[in-house]
Order: sequence, then structure tokens, then C-alpha cells
Amino acid sequence: MNENVKIKDDKVDISEPSVIKDFFLTSGGEKELGVLFGQSETEIKKEFGAYKAQKIYRRINYFIDSRNKLMAEVQGSLKEALKYGFYGVTVFSNLVSLSKSTLKGLVKVRALIGYPYGEELYKSICHQIKYAVKDGADEILIPFSTFNFRTQEAQELVKTFKKIVQTARGRRVFAL
Repeated sequence: MNENVKIKDDKVDISEPSVIKDFFLTSGGEKELGVLFGQSETEIKKEFGAYKAQKIYRRINYFIDSRNKLMAEVQGSLKEALKYGFYGVTVFSNLVSLSKSTLKGLVKVRALIGYPYGEELYKSICHQIKYAVKDGADEILIPFSTFNFRTQEAQELVKTFKKIVQTARGRRVFAL
């Protein structure tokens, strides 16, 4: 530890000058931080860049549209999501089981129900949700049709959505 930094009550006193404080307060602290950790500026920049990329990937939800893809392409996309450490993948309900087995719980699996228009009947939606939950979906994503919003009363939509949430058995449900 830098001898200029004083520890008071197990806390670092940042009023004293230090390499770490200078690094976080200025943009050119890579060299000093590299000296502190015994690495070159290039290594520090590379590691910091990888760290920033990883933080960004953890916020991405990867949509895998399997309608025009071969199963090998879908598996390749799933492995890519695993490699980069995405937050989750969104797949059609028929791919939940494959996604869960490929991703091994390291990436969340969202089941996309009624895509793209959300025009399916309520019973069809519930049937798809039950199978997605049975296959291990972590979250459910459902597009609601604009027709439902224009023709039904708000109370009826709330009742329908509550039933859908109950069918999802504790999974987070997102409506588009």
C-alpha cells in the first residue's frame, strides 16, 4: 500500500494523495495503476476494456429468432450467449428446453409467447406458458395485441394478465 494513504478506523482517508485516487480522478492513471499492480499500461487498458465489455454484456438480452435457422445455428447462438455472458436469451417456447441444457443456468432463458403480434387466444397462450415453465423458462415475454387494448376494458385486460401471471408460476412476466 502507498505510504501516503492513512488508514483511519479501517477506512482509507482519500484526502491524502494516492495513486488509486489519482487514477479514478484523472483519465491518465493507467501508467501509475500498472506500476501499482506490476503490469504495463497496455495490459491495464486491455483488462479494463474486457471488464467494461463484460459489464455491458451482462445487461444484454439476446433474441434468437429461430424461424429461418437450422438447429446448429440456434445452438451456435446459444453458445455465443454463454461465451459472452449475456444476461439472458429470448427464445420461442419450443426452444426453452434446449436453451436451458446448453446454457446450464449461467444465462437466463426467456420464453417468447405469441410472437410477433400477440393475437393468440388466451387458452393457447396459457398452454404455451405451461410448457415453457415445465421446460424451465426463467422469464416469460408476451406481446399483447393492440386490438385487445382498443376493444377490451382495462379491468378485463387486468384480469387476463393476472391469470397469465398465475399460469407462469412465479416466473417474471413481461408484456410488450
